[in-house]
Amino acid sequence: MFDMEAHDPKPLEWWYERRDDIDFEADYQRRGGIWAPKAKAYLIDSILNRYDIPKIYVADFTRADSPLNKNKKMYAIIDGKQRFEAVFDFFDEKLALDSKFVYQGDSSLDLRRLCYSDLRSRHPSVCSVFDNYELAVMSVITDEEGKLEELYVRLNKNSKALTGAEVRNAMPGIVPVLARELPEHAFFASKIKFTVLRYQDRDVAAKLLLIEYSGKLVSTKKKDLDRFAEQITLEEGPDTEPYQKAAAQARTVLDTMAKVFADDDVLLGGQGIVPVYYWLVKEYGKRHKDLIRPFLVEFEQGRKENDRRARDGGKDVDRQLLRYSNVKRSHNDEGAMREMYDVLAGRFEGFLQR
Repeated sequence: MFDMEAHDPKPLEWWYERRDDIDFEADYQRRGGIWAPKAKAYLIDSILNRYDIPKIYVADFTRADSPLNKNKKMYAIIDGKQRFEAVFDFFDEKLALDSKFVYQGDSSLDLRRLCYSDLRSRHPSVCSVFDNYELAVMSVITDEEGKLEELYVRLNKNSKALTGAEVRNAMPGIVPVLARELPEHAFFASKIKFTVLRYQDRDVAAKLLLIEYSGKLVSTKKKDLDRFAEQITLEEGPDTEPYQKAAAQARTVLDTMAKVFADDDVLLGGQGIVPVYYWLVKEYGKRHKDLIRPFLVEFEQGRKENDRRARDGGKDVDRQLLRYSNVKRSHNDEGAMREMYDVLAGRFEGFLQR
């Protein structure tokens, strides 16, 4: 069963009263809190000034019992999570009108920086515009596995607002499932220093899975990760053992990485370097895990000082280190990763000989 129809028109107040019955955390969804306060305020501006906003799509579980309703809610958001969050934040006093807000219904009113309670007490007629604004909501009724994920991808596939990791997260199949599970590891939970708001952790996880599945450092560009995620789906009922094995091997290496790196490690300030460090730990971690971080700290200090000398036109520039810095910019390229790893491995061997 798969059907889609317009939800009965309901005002924002109606949706707010049922906010606890809306599932914001379906597996295919991206993380919340993506929109900056200014972007949220702009949406409230559009609503108060009666502009149309794009349709919102929800899985409607009030129409039929569905095994897809994992969190036992009346609705699950498919597309429109950030818009709902902005609306609810305004209701909850977490958001105020912009400092440049102009109410086009009566430009003489100064509503700048007002929050919802201010609006309700000082300008109830304007607040009523917000309360009674009717969202265009589409109800999706289905009990077919994968349909909600497919619709989410179709709605967002060509959207520049979504990252590659967010689109892959919604794809059906074993790879997105494993890429969601792997970041639960202690390495991702406490060692990395880069932001994960746009699923950067799941992007790294997909790269590590692809590398382990391939048994070597390979290209981890968006097209490669997409192809990897799409090549096997759970609906086809294939043998997922090779992928599970790759995930198990990745967890073993991450166990060691969690011991190698410090909490919020400055060495892990960017996601691009993680696969190269991963391979170094995979190759040397069993024997020399206590020496890897001291080596990397020394290596990075030397590399940055070498970059400074090169910028200043100084002498005695280490061309290999300079080359490392240059290829680091292409960290998803197979050749660049191999070259970076070879430099690290060669210099680590020298470090061990001291």
